[in-house]
Amino acid sequence: MVKYLPKYLASRLARMMDRCRRERGMALLATMMAIALMTIIVVDFTSASALGYLSAANNANEIRASYLARSAINVGLALIAQDTRAQMAQAASGQQGSATSSGQQGSASATTGQGQPFDSFASVWAIPFPPMPVNGGLIGLSVVDEARKFNINKLVNMQPGLGGPGATTTGAITPGATSTPLGTSASVGSNGGAGAAANAATAIGQPNVQAITQFTSLVTILGLDPAIIPPIIDWLDPDSIELPGGAESDYYLGLKPPYAARNGPMPTLGDLRLIKGIDDATFARLRNYVTVAPEPLVNPNTAPPEVLASLEPELMANPDIVKQIIQARTIRPFAVITDLMNEVPGAASISKLSGDLTLRGQFFTISGVGSYAGARKLVFATFHRNPDGTGTLNSWQED
Repeated sequence: MVKYLPKYLASRLARMMDRCRRERGMALLATMMAIALMTIIVVDFTSASALGYLSAANNANEIRASYLARSAINVGLALIAQDTRAQMAQAASGQQGSATSSGQQGSASATTGQGQPFDSFASVWAIPFPPMPVNGGLIGLSVVDEARKFNINKLVNMQPGLGGPGATTTGAITPGATSTPLGTSASVGSNGGAGAAANAATAIGQPNVQAITQFTSLVTILGLDPAIIPPIIDWLDPDSIELPGGAESDYYLGLKPPYAARNGPMPTLGDLRLIKGIDDATFARLRNYVTVAPEPLVNPNTAPPEVLASLEPELMANPDIVKQIIQARTIRPFAVITDLMNEVPGAASISKLSGDLTLRGQFFTISGVGSYAGARKLVFATFHRNPDGTGTLNSWQED
């Protein structure tokens, strides 16, 4: 037995050494796994920290861009105020010149011969504003008078005389009268006068025949389907009776998600996207030519040719007259409505045109753009111009 003892001890020692080697391998493997796990955790923490830093930096840049865009809105308001003060000063000097000279009235680039101000592309607010660097960022802005567009809320009479002085007033829908663009019938009042005003007073909440005719012309000129007009009228009018081809709340409540018709004036142009038949392409085509601001008349100094042509059937039938208007105002803005009649030969024959026009808008939309380190913010704000040149906010949208 003694002679086998060295072999036993050697075998025992070999097994112990083999077990130690295996345990060292397991320890090494465990150590390596721990180091790999710690590396993953550190890399993940570093990535999350970097992403968090970038996110915070982007948020900070977006906030800076937003404030830059708001600053652009303030610059636009300052331009409108500056232009208004200049108009008031020129009007005052023009009136004084009229009083002190024998029958001669003072003149000014932004006032009429009677000392009344007017708006045109030569106005301070209308001059293109180049991008301006501010504190490491850029601001840009543009100012548009809403009087250059067609007031889509006019399609339904919400108050007497909304169509403006001297306009062909709408009447309530009555059987047996002249056909309207909607295929319904209506009685149309005379051009201006007490009878027209009385007729308008009884037509509150009813479709405005003159405005429908003008809007139908505008839609046709823009290459859109006039079938969108009845749903727009149903969206505006206070009743729940569908016009032929129109849509009331019963239709919209069946959509997903459901919603009710406005049955009143649109507060923003965004309402158009909710109306039956108006898709993204139609809205994009229409949005630059219509407004919801309460501007009942159109400024011929700033209106696009499509809007001018839609005001009267004679203008739509004679595009050369519209071209003459655009050319004449480019040379010299119209200071009084009679300037248009005198300077554009064809316009003199359109006796009703003056009832559709104004030379001074009351509502302006300022588009402000702020850019900072790749972040970009847009703000669209519509203001009512007060007599002293200050602005009262009418709507605000950020994008």
